[in-house]
Amino acid sequence: MEGLMSDDVQSEVQALYDDRAETALLGAWLSDDKKSSDYLQHKKPVDDFYRTEHSDIVRAIEAIVSSGKQADPVTVAARLKVTAVRLGVYILALSQVSHEAVKQGSVLKMQDLKDSSGLEQAADDVILLSELEESSEERGVLGCVVDKHRSGKRGSC
Repeated sequence: MEGLMSDDVQSEVQALYDDRAETALLGAWLSDDKKSSDYLQHKKPVDDFYRTEHSDIVRAIEAIVSSGKQADPVTVAARLKVTAVRLGVYILALSQVSHEAVKQGSVLKMQDLKDSSGLEQAADDVILLSELEESSEERGVLGCVVDKHRSGKRGSC
């Protein structure tokens, strides 16, 4: 096939199968219920994904959205964990902290996550990031608290 397509067309075809684009798309679906349901109404076949893991994650999203219930963080975390174990991959999911915890300005802890008890059960690791504002030198620097680490130590940095 080499020589049949111009370099521009060939790079466009390769861009259609960009792993990073698929990963970003999955992240957008997980972060927004409306995007997930819009996708389900106008979806392409799940097998159109470049990576099989992505197809499996989309199937998990479809199961959550098609159940008709609000996709709460605990349900999403539990489904993602099952999918990750089955595929033998790591999945990183983000969750919001409560507004109250942010207002207090104290060091974040797992209980500050929305639906923290369910997320604590589903997650193997919980890493909390927050901006350090103690001095002007540290402004814009993130602090890190490893509040749960199933196979290692907890701590902060």
